[in-house]
Amino acid sequence: QKEECLAAYKTLRGRATLAEVLDFWTAHHPDGATATLAEMVKAWIDDQTKNGLRPGTIKLNRQRLEGLARTLGAETPCATITTEALRNYLDGLKVAPVTRNGSRRCLRAFFQFCTDREIVLANPMLKIKPVKLDAKMPAFMDVRLVERFMHKLDELHPESVPAFAIAFWAGLRPVEVQGQYTMESPEVTQAKKAVETANETLTNAKKHGKQNAVTEAAQSLEAAREALRQAIATQDRQRDTGGIVGGLQWEDVNLRDMVIRVRPETSKTRSARLVDISPNLSTWLVKYYKGTGPVSPSPVTVKRHRDAVVKSLKMKKWIPDIPRHSFATYHFAAHQNRDKLAAQMGHSGGSGVLEKHYKGLATAEEAARFWGILPAGAKQQSNAQKEESAQKRA
Repeated sequence: QKEECLAAYKTLRGRATLAEVLDFWTAHHPDGATATLAEMVKAWIDDQTKNGLRPGTIKLNRQRLEGLARTLGAETPCATITTEALRNYLDGLKVAPVTRNGSRRCLRAFFQFCTDREIVLANPMLKIKPVKLDAKMPAFMDVRLVERFMHKLDELHPESVPAFAIAFWAGLRPVEVQGQYTMESPEVTQAKKAVETANETLTNAKKHGKQNAVTEAAQSLEAAREALRQAIATQDRQRDTGGIVGGLQWEDVNLRDMVIRVRPETSKTRSARLVDISPNLSTWLVKYYKGTGPVSPSPVTVKRHRDAVVKSLKMKKWIPDIPRHSFATYHFAAHQNRDKLAAQMGHSGGSGVLEKHYKGLATAEEAARFWGILPAGAKQQSNAQKEESAQKRA
């Protein structure tokens, strides 16, 4: 023991005492130190599933933590993971600042879960601050582009028209209109792991430089990737016919009272709200109203229809949530009422945030044109009626 102490003192060279070294070791090896990162990730995901978190949220959390496990090692004891290691991991992510902050929130929640279960003594994420974000103007669609998009959608894929009409003129989130899928199928999960294993095998083969092994590993990787593509295709076909949680139902579209009821089980914030149906939205919905059943096709189908329209109109790209941002922009321009906008959108933060983001982005004239967009036939009919009335007056 004396020899060990002497060797330790020589290694430390006065940078720390043995007591300080012992404190550090104890902090990173408490009871439960054998709980690995992989084990605790599974425990956290299981806990979230049991508590009814949205499938999309669970999927994103799992993806973020699987990335951490690949970097630090799935068998790494959670209690040995330091703040510095986590900071280096986040700094090494080649993602936008907002995405980095999202990963930070996920890791902070995960390690708090570990702390609450006494797997680690203290949350190592507490000292890692979020990246400061520059204020950016929310993206919204020009009125003419909204009109062209809806008319082309009406022409190519009319079954998705109600979903996009509600997104543009009622401001509902995609998940509130379309619903979301249940958890990823076991076949897809297994196929993804097979691709990861094949990638590792190929990397090791290249390190050792044996051409036969490299060729064989490359073939195995391609086979694994093809199996993954097939598993995803099968999952998508199954999802087109079921496996969707939530989503707006025609029973909640009240054209008599001109409101849409967003139920707690459908709402992202898990709270009910009533959203006004504008006169032009009513015209779009009357055309396709069914009375019962889902308002929207499956998310996969909606995306396919949307991409077809984007390609047909030669749009550069589709920005997520742009219908909702467009709704907020033109609603504030028309009403100048941030509290009403917050209530309509089901915004969980202060209404001042909405005013800061959407005030001054559009004029009252642009808003009037936005709220006046009608289906092509309805617009033509309206113009014909105006001409007839003008002739009668003449």
